[in-house]
Amino acid sequence: MDTSFIVGTTYIEVGGGISDQTVQPGQAATFDLKGDTSTLTGLINQGQAKVQWYKKAPGTTKEQYLGQYYTDSYTTDATDVADNGTQYRAKITLKDGSNSKMVYTNWSTLYVTYSN
Repeated sequence: MDTSFIVGTTYIEVGGGISDQTVQPGQAATFDLKGDTSTLTGLINQGQAKVQWYKKAPGTTKEQYLGQYYTDSYTTDATDVADNGTQYRAKITLKDGSNSKMVYTNWSTLYVTYSN
């Protein structure tokens, strides 16, 4: 009987979709969909998928539609400290003929802070 074994740990993320971003005032922030998005990009180019981006201002629950983008990332305008705490997410719609499926990412937070 083989009694040897290997012990270890690793971090995995289940779900999600986009990560929090930290920038300094005046910088733009880019939110990228995680994972291998080459298939998604191909579907977007073929008109079989679209990505729509939303944001929520700090302290609100109302989403603001930012528009439809034919890419797997969204870049903000130059930020200001008033943008600190704004949350962003994407809605991905996949189409197959007359059928479609919508998938939402998590809300990710924008942190705008002065570095020391």
